[in-house]
Amino acid sequence: MSTFTVHVPPGIADAADRAERTVFVREGFDWPAFLLGPLPLLQRGLWRAALAWALAALVLFALAGLLGLGILPRVALYLVLATLTGLEAAEARRRALARAGFIPAALLCGVTREAGERRFFATAAPLLEPLPHSSGPAAPLRPRDRGIVGLFPRPNGRAEGARP
Repeated sequence: MSTFTVHVPPGIADAADRAERTVFVREGFDWPAFLLGPLPLLQRGLWRAALAWALAALVLFALAGLLGLGILPRVALYLVLATLTGLEAAEARRRALARAGFIPAALLCGVTREAGERRFFATAAPLLEPLPHSSGPAAPLRPRDRGIVGLFPRPNGRAEGARP
């Protein structure tokens, strides 16, 4: 069963347009990012993550060359970098969506992406409708004074350490 995070674009009043631009990011290990390195990152528009991958690869292999490492340690270094890329690709996508202003709206579990989309748009999407705006001023919130400062109130209703 796959898990998805749902990211909704901000400031779109039209429900159909908002549904079209809603992004579902699959949680878990990203095999294309593991196998192909920065290419899936570039394809998804994750320029910062692809640049970080290129810099990390450059530093790792320059260091391996300076230390005179053989082919097997270099392959091991690449596998470490590829594993980190596969583990962090979804997080890089979520961060890019947050920078673009997308709002994390839900966490879904579904057999497929389509099943998750159906579940989200059937249940959670109506909750994302814009609320009617009232023109009147909002009433100020007043804190409730219970007289309890600590975690353990005394039997007379006063908290320990509270002054009479």
